Amino acid sequence: MGLFDRLRGDDDPRVVFLGIDGVPYDLIDDHPDVFEHLHRIADAGTAGRIDSIVPPESSACWPSLTTGVNPGKTGVYGFQDREVGSDETYVPMGSHVRATRVWDRVTAAGRDATVLNVPVTFPPQESVQRMVFGFLSPSVEAASSGAPVQATLESYDYRIDADAKLGHDHHKLAFLENAHATLRYRL
Repeated sequence: MGLFDRLRGDDDPRVVFLGIDGVPYDLIDDHPDVFEHLHRIADAGTAGRIDSIVPPESSACWPSLTTGVNPGKTGVYGFQDREVGSDETYVPMGSHVRATRVWDRVTAAGRDATVLNVPVTFPPQESVQRMVFGFLSPSVEAASSGAPVQATLESYDYRIDADAKLGHDHHKLAFLENAHATLRYRL
């Protein structure tokens, strides 16, 4: 019985898709001493290198990863996209993704889904049992898929993201401390 089975309390099969944005697989694979937990997860399942898409930007990549189709079919091309037939731009959100996400397939099959910190999912979908959006979300309340999820996040003093503005200061210590605290609370 694996970790997720123990948390749920049954033997139903489950799938976990773990993506680490901006980290090349070779870095993890070549350093088992540094990434021992990721190696243990990979040894219990599967892991490997994936090719990126064009353009290789997180906001375009995550919708492609979670739908299995390219940006031409997801409708998300970057951190800022242009309205069709206009010079107006917008920041793509979850509602702009025009393809079926893997968690949509899971919930349509009558199973529960948990989606944590996946870019381009804001606002959280009501059809997903537990959903927490990550960066670009205005607040924990807005990032979570309902009151129970929000209450759980707040009980842990969950933080959406590190305060990037601190990284613009000449001295970076405050940013590093904030980033480490954010990671602790998110864990």
